[in-house]
Amino acid sequence: MAVSSLLRIFWEVTAVPDDLIKKSIRLPVDLDEYVNSQKGTTWTDKLCRILEDYRSGDETRAQELAYYEQRMKANRQKISEQDSQIYTVARSLDHLHRALEDLNSLPFT
Repeated sequence: MAVSSLLRIFWEVTAVPDDLIKKSIRLPVDLDEYVNSQKGTTWTDKLCRILEDYRSGDETRAQELAYYEQRMKANRQKISEQDSQIYTVARSLDHLHRALEDLNSLPFT
């Protein structure tokens, strides 16, 4: 086996606060470097921040999606109303056009 394939870091995350659990994980070196490059005091704190940001991002995206779906529904309703108004105006113009043609066909004396 090549040395690069063995370059996985074995971390044992020791949880100090009562609400955290203890887990052992294996990460590639580049992910360990990414976690270490984040803001935070400990590696566990940095990883928790990344995961919390990811989770809250999902919630934010779901809220934004619901907002835009509601906006699209309202816009579709407006378009439907405007389409109906355009149809009404087009019918009125058609009736007016026919009336003008009838007037033009009358003999003027």
